[in-house]
Amino acid sequence: MSPGQNTFATNKRITMRWLPLVWFVSVTAQAQTPTPMKHASLSLRNDQVEIHYTEAGAGDVTLLFVHGWCINRNYWTETMAAFADEHQVMAIDLPGFGESTAKRTQYTMAEYAEDILAFADEKALEKVVLVAHSMAGDIMLEIAQRGNPNIIGLIGVDNFKFVDVALSPEQLAQFQTLFGAMAQDFATGAPAYADQLLFLPESPKDVRQRVMDDFAKANPAVAMSASQDFAQYGARYPQLLSQLELPLGLVNSDGVPNNLQALETYCQAGVKLYPIHGTGHYPMVENPAQFQEGLREIVAWVLK
Repeated sequence: MSPGQNTFATNKRITMRWLPLVWFVSVTAQAQTPTPMKHASLSLRNDQVEIHYTEAGAGDVTLLFVHGWCINRNYWTETMAAFADEHQVMAIDLPGFGESTAKRTQYTMAEYAEDILAFADEKALEKVVLVAHSMAGDIMLEIAQRGNPNIIGLIGVDNFKFVDVALSPEQLAQFQTLFGAMAQDFATGAPAYADQLLFLPESPKDVRQRVMDDFAKANPAVAMSASQDFAQYGARYPQLLSQLELPLGLVNSDGVPNNLQALETYCQAGVKLYPIHGTGHYPMVENPAQFQEGLREIVAWVLK
């Protein structure tokens, strides 16, 4: 073998030896590439509302994620990335929270419903599955009341737990004390409310702190206006759930029991619950993997 041939053979052996590593690095890099997310804003309702939103993916069906009280669209980022290969995914900031704004003083669930429908109309969304966390479940009921044909699926996240459930005097007193503290000093009282009522002892500390920080930074006037409105929905759940023409899917923590029997009584179009074990009120960020598994099952169910 000539020196040139020997060098070629040696280089070939080295190259073949490193090929598996090159392949592994390439695949790993691709797997770790974050899903491209587009951030934009829309002026809606005669320029009275400015909605900031994030979107990714593509497809006929849009999963429209709506956050709960005093948080923002970023709580859906991991979930959106998990579903962007299958559907178009969008998450909005409700006006008064996150980056979205509105020229109004009353922040009711009915007004939020109009905001979301205006957003869907402006974006020309024709097959929308709402994924609504906490307070946004009440907004979702308001949207369902309007019978918009472009809304084809309803999914709640950790909501509708207290249907036909009477709170004890001790629970009522605790709520009254905490909300009274918020009315006096929201930046202190709101995080205390989250800390005491919205988590389990085993909830991740970073998630707990994130929520408490977001509560502390929320606009007190907006937050209190919204809470005063959504507080009256519990008594209306039997009526509003009975009027649903679409089945209701739920991905709920079991940290607070779910009254599935009552839900099955009222949701005449059907209801399916996927329970998440060992999380507080924010399963999408407390246990993303299990939440995404549950949401995938529920999405398939509402679309069947």
